[in-house]
Amino acid sequence: MSIQPGIDFEVIRDALEFAKNRILGYYTEWSNNVDDLIRADVDRKRAKSHERLKVVFRTIENPEDPVFLFTQHPDRDWIFDIIRSALYIFSLALEKAVDPDLPVSELRLKRAQVMVEHPLFRESKTDLYLKEYGGYKKDITPDKKLLFFSYSSEDKKKVGKICDILEKDFNYNVFKAHETIKVARDWRDKIKENLDNCDGLVAYITRKFRGSEWTYQECGWVACRGIPIYPLLIMKKIPDGFIEERQGSRITEETDARAIATKINEAFE
Repeated sequence: MSIQPGIDFEVIRDALEFAKNRILGYYTEWSNNVDDLIRADVDRKRAKSHERLKVVFRTIENPEDPVFLFTQHPDRDWIFDIIRSALYIFSLALEKAVDPDLPVSELRLKRAQVMVEHPLFRESKTDLYLKEYGGYKKDITPDKKLLFFSYSSEDKKKVGKICDILEKDFNYNVFKAHETIKVARDWRDKIKENLDNCDGLVAYITRKFRGSEWTYQECGWVACRGIPIYPLLIMKKIPDGFIEERQGSRITEETDARAIATKINEAFE
């Protein structure tokens, strides 16, 4: 049992250092441009990214670390995602020569590109740090609140109308798993990523909601973050658990989608 040959730990270390600096700059700028309530969440995200990078830095210091040796290692996927994503933005920066503090050479670029396509990392993600690489843009995503919609897939037609109005008329980003996620190997990761990053959760509670294997987990996840949960109650009995203590709105199947979107906006604005 041995590590695959040809791993360039020096260029991986350089790429991780570059990614760390980009992440720090991105979150610092974001934190400086929001109010105190949002700033706490931004700082939490920065700390989480920093802690995960520290783990990866420690891992690459030991070429015989079990994460490189065992394909079933529990941390292998997310560590390799971070390594390849860092290598990807590092190679972009070298290719475009846009960073005056980054020494550029054809050899260094080639080494980074080879590592991006190394067999050990080839199936890992490259897109974890694209927004950090692009830099903070005040007029784009960070100023839009992200709402996570928790609902039964059987209610997706009505939920879709509500979400369209929230996005087009009230300027929200809305994540609705049954529509947003295509069939892919990382769909659970996308759900967890949006549960981690959302500014609030809207629970569309019908009888079908209680039969979903995901809705209660989604609400519990967000409740543990201390983020607002807004229930839309169509059934008479409020579900047990984290939703029971939340104040929301009672609606009917016939309630107009725009009226519902307006109630949601009033709750989160």
